[in-house]
Amino acid sequence: YKRLGDIVTFLNGRAYKKEELLESGKYKVLRVGNFFTNEKWYYSNLELDKNKYCEYGDLMYCWSASIGPKYWVEDKAIFHYHIWKLNFDENIVNKHFLYHFLSNDVKNIGTSTTNSTMKHVSMKKMQQRIMPVPPLPVQAEIVRILDNFTELTAELTAELTARKQQYEYYRDSLLNYDDKIPKVRIENISVINRGKRVTKEDLTSDGDFSVYQNSMTPLGKYNLYNCPENTTFIIGAGAAGEIGYSAEKFWAADDCYYFSCNNNLNSKYLYHALCNKKDYISSRVRKASIPRLSRKDIERLEIPLPSLDVQNRLV
Repeated sequence: YKRLGDIVTFLNGRAYKKEELLESGKYKVLRVGNFFTNEKWYYSNLELDKNKYCEYGDLMYCWSASIGPKYWVEDKAIFHYHIWKLNFDENIVNKHFLYHFLSNDVKNIGTSTTNSTMKHVSMKKMQQRIMPVPPLPVQAEIVRILDNFTELTAELTAELTARKQQYEYYRDSLLNYDDKIPKVRIENISVINRGKRVTKEDLTSDGDFSVYQNSMTPLGKYNLYNCPENTTFIIGAGAAGEIGYSAEKFWAADDCYYFSCNNNLNSKYLYHALCNKKDYISSRVRKASIPRLSRKDIERLEIPLPSLDVQNRLV
């Protein structure tokens, strides 16, 4: 184990005056806003000491506002005062191992941040942080494993995004009928019930039934239920307009509406039909200090109603 300051040199960037930041120029200026998100770049024509530039492959660290490491993967640029360039001996520490350590350490670094108008970590405190430094072959193997997991995570995220888009495409295609399928107001095929209030004192850690109040995240557990299995519900306040379906019994609190469908309506079909109308439902939410959706707006909503056999097949 070694102090970071014993194996890493933290090189500070340059503070800029507003008039020095140009709309175009020889070098990009890497600022905090560009480090993670902002695409608005400023430029500079200044020729500075070589330690004020970052070049392709350099490991950088943002120490103010958004804290953490990042590789610079563009042409030579100037980096701003709130960013460090990290210099170190790669015969002692693998660059990618250092990157993974610093990335993981961000969640532990809260104790080292300075509480001011803008959160930041001081160079002195970073230099004092302790880092494990196993032999280089061990570092390389750790990097290989973590890089594989990073790649798999990216692939899974992309796959989940694609599957969600695919699901929404087919849902909307299946539910957007022509005029041969009648459209019916929800109030004519389902009773919309408002839940009943519970207090935090009513909740219990060992209750059998989830309580839905003002979001899709259950408020807690309760010993009673007021909604049977296979019930569609919608949040009326807070996360107003969010649509849910539960295969299990649950308790709907007073900011939650739940649907009692008649014999011609499959409750899960209703859920999909409401999701298909999500944009419209969101447009009916009143944007006040607490967003709200009225029962009348739900009752008047029209959805296509094919035969029950078709509904079951679509579900």
